Amino acid sequence: MERIGTPGPRLFLNPLGCTGINVEAILTRRFSFCVTMSAFVRHYSPTENMRDRTRERFQQMLDATTSVYDSIGRCLAKPEWTPIQGALMLSGIWPSSHWIESDSVDRQPTTAPISHRETFEKLLSQLRRPENGLDKEPVPSNSSRFRNARGILTFWDHCCEHQSQYFHDVNSKEFTEFLAKEHRKGNFFIPEPNWLELFAEKCGLNSRTTIVPSVVHELFSSNSQSNENLIPKHRLRDVILKAWISAKADGCASNNTDQVLIRIKRIIEAGEAKGLKLIRYDKKIGIEYQETDSGKVYTLLRDSLARQLRRMIARQPTAESLRDPRLSLTVTIDGFPYIRRTIVDSDLIGELSPNTNLIRLARDFTIESSRYIQLSSNLQGSKDDHIMKHAIIIGNLTKLWKLLVATDILAAHKTTEALATLMSPIFETIVDIKYLATHATPELVSSYIARNPADKLNNKENWNSLSLEFKARSVDFGDLYDQAFGDSNGLALNPWEHLTRYHLALDGDTYRAKLSWAELDPSPLLTLNKYSLNATMTFVNTFSNVPFIEELRRRISDLHSRILAAQEIFEQYMYTRWPEAT
Repeated sequence: MERIGTPGPRLFLNPLGCTGINVEAILTRRFSFCVTMSAFVRHYSPTENMRDRTRERFQQMLDATTSVYDSIGRCLAKPEWTPIQGALMLSGIWPSSHWIESDSVDRQPTTAPISHRETFEKLLSQLRRPENGLDKEPVPSNSSRFRNARGILTFWDHCCEHQSQYFHDVNSKEFTEFLAKEHRKGNFFIPEPNWLELFAEKCGLNSRTTIVPSVVHELFSSNSQSNENLIPKHRLRDVILKAWISAKADGCASNNTDQVLIRIKRIIEAGEAKGLKLIRYDKKIGIEYQETDSGKVYTLLRDSLARQLRRMIARQPTAESLRDPRLSLTVTIDGFPYIRRTIVDSDLIGELSPNTNLIRLARDFTIESSRYIQLSSNLQGSKDDHIMKHAIIIGNLTKLWKLLVATDILAAHKTTEALATLMSPIFETIVDIKYLATHATPELVSSYIARNPADKLNNKENWNSLSLEFKARSVDFGDLYDQAFGDSNGLALNPWEHLTRYHLALDGDTYRAKLSWAELDPSPLLTLNKYSLNATMTFVNTFSNVPFIEELRRRISDLHSRILAAQEIFEQYMYTRWPEAT
């Protein structure tokens, strides 16, 4: 249900509004995958042999980005829209002539009560074919995008009633900014807010982010390792890349030499290219510039730049390789590493099958979680911190990151049963991180260092003469321990249980090899990610006055809440399929 809050005392509602759209969700959903770990099961993934298709797919991604931003530009170019048309565009739908409200409504005075929601419902019931999305994808009447528009209009009607002003036209920017601010306050709910957010950013509302698509940031940030691959030997490498990013963000084609050249000129003129001075610019010839330190003068010819852009396009990383969690983190222009945000669609139920959306969702959460764990492992403690304690936790965070990466690699190759062998070390590492970050003392650290797994008498199955179960329950991870080791249905099995569940089948009185792969259940992997982030946050909370630490906490908390939402979706999915099992 839509949650309607009380609007603020003052509304900025002029003639009409336009719409926003989420490139991130489009690109992320298209190329995202997923995995899970309790029943370790069949994984649905694209073919692994993508070498011949990757360049084409990457170009399609950039073309889709360009198309989306072009659509936003066309929306903003129109000064006035009706609220219904604005709500549709803010939901990622390009309104056709079907959505033109009746003249009788338009001629009513602004004090006459009307319901745009009721008009919308009437027009929606008469819709006989899909509308076009701002991303050029068909949008049927049962799409969550129409539910998104319904939520916007419900809130809009509520605001109009509150002020006794029933606006028939709204200004695009004011309409967008008002809805974005109210949504961020939590005054109403829509299932696909990313369309609204992206459009708000285009209007300049969110100064913390940039209109440059995150996929472009991931590929071509000036601090990315991929830069050296794109332009191995060029003194203007970073300037060219920055200009290329800017051109792509404005909807220019990848090989638009003129647009890249003019942006290089502006970057040098503005002093953003340190050590360089612009001498002359000619759009037909190129740019002449000087190195201020050496005094040497160089020329970037237009034809040379065109060849360079063609080489860059040919060297672009593939969409699949960029998903590799082993890659180094890419720092964006705002200084914080880029980590792709997994989108949770609250209307996902009804579009599911056991091996599709939920599997992709769980695997994406594993990648995102591993990235934040990787980032947290780079935090440096102060000189007052116990050096060995910090080193042990950092080492375990790095170990946990690598284990999560390994789960994704195994799942990508459909070796799902092999994932079960990682369960015990993953759970033990999570508990160790949480326990050390909570209770670490010099004596505890010394015990960890002196741990001897072969000494069963003094070790008692774990270090410091404390069992893994005791440590788990002392840090409120008892549920995790019970799920992992509590009984024969646990996630981590003893050797015989592991064999009989995954690798042996009983045929009468005889065991035979089970050569088939089990089906994948996403729920345990979501649980694993949730506890991994919990342990990581305990360590992160020991830091203060560290650059980006508050942003890191906020993002980890946001990821944790999205994982909880995904678990709820999975439970509802299980209930709709097998209500007697729940």
